[in-house]
Amino acid sequence: MRNSVTPLQGVRKRPWRMAAIVAVALSLTAGAALTAINTASAAVINTGAWYNIVNRNSGKALEITGGSTADQATVTQNTRSNANHQQFQFVDSGGGNYRLRARHSNKVIDLWEWNAADGAEFRQWPDLNANNQQFRVLDSAGGYVRLINRHSNKALEVWEWSTANGGRVSQFTDTNGNNQQWQLIIAGTGTTPTTAGPPPGGGPTTAAPPPPPTSGTPVARFGQLRVCGTRMCASNGSQVQLRGVSSMWLNWESRGYAENLTALRWMRDNWGLTVIRAAMGVEPAGAYLSDPARARGQVERIINNAVAAGVYVIV
Repeated sequence: MRNSVTPLQGVRKRPWRMAAIVAVALSLTAGAALTAINTASAAVINTGAWYNIVNRNSGKALEITGGSTADQATVTQNTRSNANHQQFQFVDSGGGNYRLRARHSNKVIDLWEWNAADGAEFRQWPDLNANNQQFRVLDSAGGYVRLINRHSNKALEVWEWSTANGGRVSQFTDTNGNNQQWQLIIAGTGTTPTTAGPPPGGGPTTAAPPPPPTSGTPVARFGQLRVCGTRMCASNGSQVQLRGVSSMWLNWESRGYAENLTALRWMRDNWGLTVIRAAMGVEPAGAYLSDPARARGQVERIINNAVAAGVYVIV
């Protein structure tokens, strides 16, 4: 199941710079590399060619699992081998839509049971030229494309950004994420089509977000965070995973470790900390109900330290 993100409620802005306060959830990230090849474009698909379809995030190829020729065989990713069950032909359905026909089975990729929900899986099935078997091809930056199912209007993606062999291929709302971007490589040649104008069907395309900078504080690198579907994204749209620690209930903080700016910077620089949680107790002795000024002061110190250190804070 996908991780869910629930924004914090009731957080009020104050003059002491609450810009770093965000609601966050952990999400998965990974990456892999593939031998560099030429640029691809949706506009110049050759319907007579067979393609390896390689995921931008994982560097692995779309395949019919295990080379099965059976109806209902699943669609996954695997290390690119140029085997026939990793080769697909774009069969023109008209109107800028294509079916993806597997070379080994002569069957097509099918949105299983016409399920339009996020997370619905793809399988292979005899070619019926049905809408759940058709995809339109949208350009992304760098010669990659997205494959949008005609029935659901959602993008074919590697689920949960998996980089593993056997990673599941499902659909999700089009976020233009790297796990939804694919490189079209003509099978057996190592070459891809050349760019030749806008994709079929017309309309603007959205450039893929660049990766966030690798230097500077976490806030400097990622900026204002936002929710993209059930993921968390940086201000430029790239996926973000935050890592950090939580204080104990601050009413039990006797030596002020969680409120120490020097310690916070050390954890940022040595542990890769990007977020800290300020956990304010409510009912125990010394907590908010019995000493609200002290409790609020402790939380404000942690927030101010987070702003100074350029890390995110959960209250």
